[in-house]
Amino acid sequence: MLENFESSYDYPLMYGLRDEMTLISALRDGDRLLVASDGIATDEHLMRQQAAQKTWDVSGSQLVWGYSGASALGDEFRLLIESGSPKKWQALTQWTANTVVDLNDPWRGRCERSGIPRKDMGLVSILIAGWLDKQPGILQVNEAGMHSTPTNCQTTFIGSGAGAATLLHAAFDGEATEAILHKIMNVVAAKLRDCGPPLTCWEIPQSSSPRLLDWQESVV
Repeated sequence: MLENFESSYDYPLMYGLRDEMTLISALRDGDRLLVASDGIATDEHLMRQQAAQKTWDVSGSQLVWGYSGASALGDEFRLLIESGSPKKWQALTQWTANTVVDLNDPWRGRCERSGIPRKDMGLVSILIAGWLDKQPGILQVNEAGMHSTPTNCQTTFIGSGAGAATLLHAAFDGEATEAILHKIMNVVAAKLRDCGPPLTCWEIPQSSSPRLLDWQESVV
C-alpha cells in the first residue's frame, strides 16, 4: 500500500485538514487505559477550524490509537493498522516506527521541493495504547520514528498542546486518573487557540473491548 502513497497526493495543494494542531493523551488508571483527544482540525484551504475525529479503536483488538499531523498521513496509517499489525508490544513498536518513517519521508521530500517550511509540513506522529497478550502499554512514536517503551505505561501527550498538558500534569503531581485527565484536556482545549472541544475519551479495560466514555458530563 505504501508504494502507491507518494503518487496519491499533490503535497503542496493537498494539505486538507491538518491535525498537528491537537492534543492526544494516554494514561493508565488502575486496571484500565484511557486515550483522550480534542476534536478540532484546521482546513488549510478555507482557513477555518471544524470538528474532527482523531482517535480510533483497532478492529478485533484492545488497542486505541491517535495521530498528530496531516490528515492524509493519518488516514494512510489507519488503513495500514487495520489491515494487520503485530500482536506483541516489541514487534508493534518497531512496525509503527518503520511505518511512520515510511509515511513521513516521501511527504517531507515533496514538501521541501515545494518550498513548504518544516513547521508547516504536518509530519505524522502516533500514540497507541491498550493491551497486547494481556500486557498493558502506551506507545508514542514521533515524526522521526523515535519511540517510547510501551510497557512502562508512562502518561503521554502528543500534539501542539502536549507542552501545556505536560506542565499541568506535573502540577497535579503526576497523578494518573480519569478526573485529572479530564481537567487537563478541558483546560488545554479552552486556553489554546489550536485545540478545542468536543473532547473524546476511550476506556480500554483489561478484559473487554475499548469503549467511548461520555465526557459530556463532569468526571469527579
